Amino acid sequence: NGITALLKSASKIDQTLAAAGTSLIFDLHPSSLSSDNGDGVGKLESLLTTYLSIGGGHVECNIVDEKILRAAQKEPEKYQNISVRVAGYSAYFVNLAPDMQEHIIQKTKNRM
Repeated sequence: NGITALLKSASKIDQTLAAAGTSLIFDLHPSSLSSDNGDGVGKLESLLTTYLSIGGGHVECNIVDEKILRAAQKEPEKYQNISVRVAGYSAYFVNLAPDMQEHIIQKTKNRM
């Protein structure tokens, strides 16, 4: 359960079977990187280094806050610059369909 379990499971996939490679996209709450939460950046670095050392491949991570994304839904004109990763491409959050916005918001609740 959680990010560690996700990375362990993803590392078991044979990366050579995907002709164009694979990409693991996950989302973290910004508090995961806070110095108030210990060495958050160091924890993320260790997590990713370990993932790569056990066979993991390309990783992309959104670090976004649910409150900001909810505000962007209500007043998109004020939040034009928020970019998120979505299934292999980047998009401005406010340009996504409402159901995709909600999907991104639900994933922001992950913490290390």
